[in-house]
Amino acid sequence: MISTAKGRAYGFITLAVISGLAFTAHQRNNAGKAAQTQQKKTPLVMTAPVQLGTIVKSIEITGTAEAENTVNIVPKLDQRIAWMSLREGDPVRQGQLIVRLEAAEATDQLAAAQAEASVAEARLRDVLAGSRPQEIRSAKAALAQAEANYRQASRDLEHVKKLYGPTGIPEQQLQEAQSRYDAAAANVESARATVEDAETELSRLKKMLKIGGVSQEDVDKAQTRYHVSRSALASANSGLAGARSNLAHVKNLNVKVIPEQQIDGAEARHASARSALEAAGARLDLLKEGASSTQIAVAREQVRQARLKTDTVRTQSEYCVIKSPVNGIVTKLFLAEGDMAQVKQPIMSIAENARMIVKAALSDRDAFKVSPGRPAMVKIGGPDDEPLRLKVTRVYPAADPVTRLVPVEVALPGNVKVTQGAFVRVSLVMEKREDTVVIPADAVVQKPGGRSVVFVVKDGKVQARPIRQGIESKGRIEVISGVRPGEALVVRGQEMLKDGAMVKVKPQKKSPGSGMSGKMKGAAG
Repeated sequence: MISTAKGRAYGFITLAVISGLAFTAHQRNNAGKAAQTQQKKTPLVMTAPVQLGTIVKSIEITGTAEAENTVNIVPKLDQRIAWMSLREGDPVRQGQLIVRLEAAEATDQLAAAQAEASVAEARLRDVLAGSRPQEIRSAKAALAQAEANYRQASRDLEHVKKLYGPTGIPEQQLQEAQSRYDAAAANVESARATVEDAETELSRLKKMLKIGGVSQEDVDKAQTRYHVSRSALASANSGLAGARSNLAHVKNLNVKVIPEQQIDGAEARHASARSALEAAGARLDLLKEGASSTQIAVAREQVRQARLKTDTVRTQSEYCVIKSPVNGIVTKLFLAEGDMAQVKQPIMSIAENARMIVKAALSDRDAFKVSPGRPAMVKIGGPDDEPLRLKVTRVYPAADPVTRLVPVEVALPGNVKVTQGAFVRVSLVMEKREDTVVIPADAVVQKPGGRSVVFVVKDGKVQARPIRQGIESKGRIEVISGVRPGEALVVRGQEMLKDGAMVKVKPQKKSPGSGMSGKMKGAAG
């Protein structure tokens, strides 16, 4: 009995121990599960200290490289294009022959104008030199001849009037008429010989002038003698014609009565001789007095007009040769060789390559914020090329009527090589803040009502901070108020946070202004 009781006691004790151990294990298991549940409910976030930095807001636009100045080549006279070998894209240099117009007509006009100017200048020299002794002698001889002709004409008229009637002319009258005719013929031959001698001498002196054997004055004197001999020959021929007519008239009188028309002819010859006598006397008086101030002024004006005409025609001739006024590239051909060029129509356009610009366009909303001098980053070429730090040089006062955009220009430095028409990227700095709080845009959470909130970790808990934003650019935001430099800003895992929540922090090496984006792996919601 005693043994049976002891066995039961041992059974109860064993059962109690086993039950205690089981309860302890159950308690430990529940505590572990609670700890694991609590750990899963604590969000894991990444923070970075709030820092001061610089933020720039810019506008990215595209532009085209162009020449600052484009020249239209317009002819100055209407003429056909005789030669033009340039094509679009060909380079030209300043002063290079680019177009030649037909110039045959202009060349002929220039030669004629130069000849007229030479004659006017020679006439002026004669007027200024005054009357030469040989000219006066020639005029005296011409006057003496005119007097003799007048006396003879007077005698012939008187003779014809006496013969008017039924009687015939005596033999003596016929002999006298024949004698006068013979004398006049001899006078003509003598004058013709003198002319030939003077012409031969003048030709000889002109040849010697070309080789320097004589002076121009000697040639001028020979020229004067030649003209005087020609005048004498003309007078002798006139006298011979009168003597021949008179002889024929006298011979006719042997067979018929003198008609009334014979008297009329004699009177006409008498009047002509008198006019010639008066003209010869006036010319002699003029040569003795010399040229008047009016004559000199007229001669000078004739020279001036002739030279002016020559210069005008020469200028027109020069207009047929067109040269490039600038160094540049032919961008457009409006006419081709053989076309008719006109004064108001350009032949070609040349883009001057002395200075290149980038021309872009802005909306009117942005254009009013831009003025000359605003910084501009200009990128030419591939993505690896460094951008140029330049400035806006011009903002157009009006928008383009087609695109409704406002053109702006950025001048390129002279050492920058760029092809005209090349595509260029331009970044215009609109605003810039320095030493200001800058945070990643991803750190900002938008709350209902349009509020912007960020979370700051302090003592293991997060604080929701409403912020006032400034400039936003390239994934970064300027914070005007709401956070201070040095505070731990939640930059990852902030999407589902609530104010005052406990968090587990995984520090981040980069600053909040570095523009980090994306979600942290394993961040709790």
